[in-house]
Amino acid sequence: MLLGGCSNRELAQSGIKDAALAERINGLVETFITSDDDAREAQVLAEAKAVSEREGIPSVAKVGDAGSYGFVLVNMLGQTPNVRNEFIKKVREAHAHRELPADAVVFAEARFRQASTEQRISNHPPSDPALRDEILRLLKNDQAVRDKDGFDAKKMEKVDRETGLPLRSYL
Repeated sequence: MLLGGCSNRELAQSGIKDAALAERINGLVETFITSDDDAREAQVLAEAKAVSEREGIPSVAKVGDAGSYGFVLVNMLGQTPNVRNEFIKKVREAHAHRELPADAVVFAEARFRQASTEQRISNHPPSDPALRDEILRLLKNDQAVRDKDGFDAKKMEKVDRETGLPLRSYL
């Protein structure tokens, strides 16, 4: 199944300049989203990186809206931080030339900020480990009553009351 439900014939008839590349990108997106195989995912990411290095980011005119967005999606979700750092520069350049769907640019920027924040946080130990441990304990208790097996709404309400007050005071 191709992203956006486009068939090969629809790709060729839509005015897309490179229907073969659009079809290939759609296949990469489909594999990336549906595969549980790490080796296949690595192969998809290597191919996406090669396309980016060879051609930059395929524009909407070249591969269509779905192809262009899908290409950004795969690269921003799957690539290593170093590759993603170079890729976001290309996204910004393509955006300046209005070559990408606006929502793809918004997604790329948001994902870039999220990944940057996660990396920054992972490099710094918590300033109050005891507070971190207490919040994690509250989270564990909170989530335990929400488990599908043996779910009890009354227990959930009780735990919500017990965890809510401490969390509010911490925040």
